[in-house]
Amino acid sequence: MPYATVMKTGTLRDVSALAGVIPTRDRGLVWFAIINRGPQVSAFRTNQDQLLQSIVKQLEVAPHIPSTITPHSPKYFSPELGAASRNDILLLAKNNS
Repeated sequence: MPYATVMKTGTLRDVSALAGVIPTRDRGLVWFAIINRGPQVSAFRTNQDQLLQSIVKQLEVAPHIPSTITPHSPKYFSPELGAASRNDILLLAKNNS
């Protein structure tokens, strides 16, 4: 995918989704969402990629990253996924009625 494109994929059972934003030269940020449903989930990914490549050829990618989609976290910041310090223990009161 083109430089600075932000995307998220998702699959749930027989649904495949791809959504995101492409910074373009003449049209600014172009937001998209592609949702497919059916038994060919792996084929959906290929078709989604081909559709985006076609769109990118027509729209021409922006020469630089717009500040609105530039990460604002410190360089190389990565949250400690799975770290115990990110978990909260919740105690539920038992209902005795």
